[in-house]
Amino acid sequence: MTDEAPVAQSIRSFALQLRELFVRLRNRDDHGLGNEDALMRDQFLLGLRDSPIRQCLKTQLRRDPALTYEAIRREALALELDQQEADEQSIGVAAATSSACAPTTSSATDWKRELHIEIMKDVKAQMAELSRTLLEELRWSRSGNPPPPRGRANSEGT
Repeated sequence: MTDEAPVAQSIRSFALQLRELFVRLRNRDDHGLGNEDALMRDQFLLGLRDSPIRQCLKTQLRRDPALTYEAIRREALALELDQQEADEQSIGVAAATSSACAPTTSSATDWKRELHIEIMKDVKAQMAELSRTLLEELRWSRSGNPPPPRGRANSEGT
């Protein structure tokens, strides 16, 4: 029953999914659950993705082991809401400061441009060598004489 919450799943939907699984398990004759609230609380904490919210809830549970599933769930929802609001505010701040970061992008594009030029020079040199080799082989094939041996081994390994 340790379904980890996927990255995009909210705490609310994860809690609902966990409760549905728990009810199905409890309806079985041989469930042997024991302390149901503690089990739900622990499974809820185990199933949350590793995040600041999970760490905060685990700390609260260590400080007060008597916390119920419902108390942990409510706190998780409140923390998630706080985090969403903080994320929305930081997006606004990031958008406002993005214009200040623009000058640094020119240096990033400079090295990309230089790398592109260097790669293009290498490709041109390789194409020139390939063209020269191909023309040489064509001349030898027209004359009927085999080309002189090269420094490289052929495909047969000789």
